[in-house]
Amino acid sequence: MNQFVSYKQEKTKAQTGLAPIKVQQLLEAGAVVIDLRSVGNRRLGIIPKTLAISAELLQTALNNGTYGLPRISEKDDTVILVCDTGVVSGIEAEKLRQSGFDHATYLEGGFSAWEDKELEVVIPEIDFFSTHTTSKTFKDAISTHNAHSQSSGVVISPLSGYTGAEIFGLDLSQPLSEEHVKVVRDALLRWKVVFFRDQFISSSQLVGLGNQFGHVMKANSPMQIYSVDNQPEILVVGKSEYPGRGVDSPWHADLSFLTAPPMGSLLQAIDVPPYGGDTTFTNLTAVYEGLSEPIRTMLDGLWAVHHDRFHDNGISSVHPVVRVHPETGERLIWVNPNYTNHIIGLTKRESAELLKFLFDQIRLPAYTARFRWYPGSIAFWDNRGSAHAAPTDIPNLDETRILYRITIEGDIPFDYQGKRSYPFDGVIPRY
Repeated sequence: MNQFVSYKQEKTKAQTGLAPIKVQQLLEAGAVVIDLRSVGNRRLGIIPKTLAISAELLQTALNNGTYGLPRISEKDDTVILVCDTGVVSGIEAEKLRQSGFDHATYLEGGFSAWEDKELEVVIPEIDFFSTHTTSKTFKDAISTHNAHSQSSGVVISPLSGYTGAEIFGLDLSQPLSEEHVKVVRDALLRWKVVFFRDQFISSSQLVGLGNQFGHVMKANSPMQIYSVDNQPEILVVGKSEYPGRGVDSPWHADLSFLTAPPMGSLLQAIDVPPYGGDTTFTNLTAVYEGLSEPIRTMLDGLWAVHHDRFHDNGISSVHPVVRVHPETGERLIWVNPNYTNHIIGLTKRESAELLKFLFDQIRLPAYTARFRWYPGSIAFWDNRGSAHAAPTDIPNLDETRILYRITIEGDIPFDYQGKRSYPFDGVIPRY
């Protein structure tokens, strides 16, 4: 009988994970310890003798005994999942249980708890992929997705070092296969925004595409935007929102003032100018990882109010300044100049100065990619891990610019300790 501990987030049902010292003892006794952290976070240190693997490959490894992992169903092993935090590790353990493995255990507190106990870690060499157990798998997945290109006929071409990739070889007028949904989702998680060209699909096909990645919401926007009559999920973004140079167009993640902001959005070009009107995107995970460790540590414990500034009594929510991505476990900066009003607990000056610093980091060119629109172009961005800026360079008011947008429902953000966002019912200061 396998030795596992089941996990539930609710305290009434939860059984705690294993303490670091207990994990070390089990590891020395031959237990299998699986490191599910992102590649970037594993650069900071690895627990010796652990198997590093992506979460999406974990199920295959457990079922088939690949990547050096024995089949759990055939051996009496204790398997321990490790993520950045115990919350994320526990979530992955619960996913494993729901997929057929009745039990799973995890490192209580995650990798940070291991470091807090000053237990041994190994710092990878600079060439991370050449020394790692699953180097080829990760190298293919993170560089140009060659493995996907060969197996599915899909080519993924990154636009910059951190942000954006174009996807070729898919016909979005037809429902995607499970394999192709996974290819797109993997690229989205890695590059935060993906782009498609020459996709002249109907509004209903656009909604159907979005529903393959989540539940498409009814059109919702704080601005004056019109919807297609027979497709209430569609927002028609017209040139009235972009009247030319000088328009107020701060960087933002869509609807971040909601307690559960959207998971993502798809934007389809219907009629666009021959030049100008590009949209710029940034990678909020890269922004966080580019900060120094003392600054990251300070930000990890801060919370900020996001406010719908377009309405006097607009919705407001309190979100962690550093959010944990629910699918990758990455930490990312979760503030933006369009909706973030102030940081809780700081003075007015401290909040303004810190937010200005973070906003400057978000728009650093190193983290961004600019997308040029053509009719039939579609952008799909991960609203949890990216921000974007609308164009301010449409050449003149006579140019037509019409795009259709749909939005996919998201979940409530949480910080590295698992604390979740909540509605703000205080008074919004006028900064």
